[in-house]
Amino acid sequence: MKRETARGLRWLLIPAGAVLLAFLLNSFLILNVRVPSGSMEPTVPSGALVLGFRPAYRTSSPAPGDIVLFRHREIPGRLLLKRVIAVGGQRFMMQKGVVYIDGQPLSEDYILPDGGDYPETLVPEGMLFLLGDHRGASRDSRFWEDPFVPVGAVEAKAVFCYYPVFRSLRRCPSSAEATSVSDGGSAFGTEVPAASVGGSTLRRSLREGMGHGLPGREPVR
Repeated sequence: MKRETARGLRWLLIPAGAVLLAFLLNSFLILNVRVPSGSMEPTVPSGALVLGFRPAYRTSSPAPGDIVLFRHREIPGRLLLKRVIAVGGQRFMMQKGVVYIDGQPLSEDYILPDGGDYPETLVPEGMLFLLGDHRGASRDSRFWEDPFVPVGAVEAKAVFCYYPVFRSLRRCPSSAEATSVSDGGSAFGTEVPAASVGGSTLRRSLREGMGHGLPGREPVR
């Protein structure tokens, strides 16, 4: 009887240990998210599953080009996914859809461009300026009342997409790679008025509506 009881306890401990391990990994090491729509296309396609690394910035700060998972006070209760474009001390400006950092045009062959202007803005120290790669369908630093995100609000660095394609997110894809996964599609997160950016892409995104996170994974915008 005692032997059967011990065997039964072992079978209970195995799944309990697996659940505990998964909880610890998700709480302290990884962040597993589903991206329901397309503000980061073509880099991160609509419906993609993305893994973030929580300890990435314990000894360093986010750098321009990093794709990060973070929160913003104007969108409470939601996790956001965007690319770092400028960090503290840098000046950001956009003219006709072209990004300028400290007066120099930024080469971005990985984006879905959309025309638009943004006045020259100095990013305060300890803050980030973030954009979605699908410029015509992303609500980001250009449209928030407070355009800056504190470094401390970043929860993880997005390190790779593992569905529907496996792709490292530690570098910007080439134009050829970006084109191979782009399928257009829905807007990602809360939309902005069409007049704010001015483009058919954004008007189509407005009609398609807002994406929602799915159960079982952290919802992102």
